Amino acid sequence: MDGRLLMIVLRLLHILSGIFWVGTMLVATGFLYPVAAEGPEGGRVLQQIMVRRRLATWVSASAGLTLLSGLWMYGRVAVATGGEWMRTPPGLALGAGGLLALVAAILAGIRIVPSGRRLGEIGARLQQAGGGAAPAASDLAEMQRLQSRIFGTTRVVAGLLVLTASAMAVARYL
Repeated sequence: MDGRLLMIVLRLLHILSGIFWVGTMLVATGFLYPVAAEGPEGGRVLQQIMVRRRLATWVSASAGLTLLSGLWMYGRVAVATGGEWMRTPPGLALGAGGLLALVAAILAGIRIVPSGRRLGEIGARLQQAGGGAAPAASDLAEMQRLQSRIFGTTRVVAGLLVLTASAMAVARYL
């Protein structure tokens, strides 16, 4: 594959996967998590989306694809210009946006993913115990703590991704 075609493919992968990543985080922050916090029905809908439809897997994959394709493109241009391009206003803006995206991904990986996994384990255990029995107070407290951690961190991640997308959208005009 020649260099120009590779950059076109990388750019398409980067933009399309980035759109999915940012959009999903905004929808989760503004719509899914508030509904889930309203009661058991919302929680069941969120569980259906996250576990059965594997939204978390799709978001993780899109985040990884966005980061890898972005790093690859950034590296190719940096090497081709001997690092000079990285010091230009567009290079700095894209670098800052990439750094924000990396921070967002790390934050999600260390706070959202493990909390979501644990929440899923508790939910599965409660489902196996039967729907008629009331959950133990300790389970409810842990579920609320985990939900709060996920919801709060998702807001921060969504904000970082909006800043990332903004930096990348204006970079070429700087």
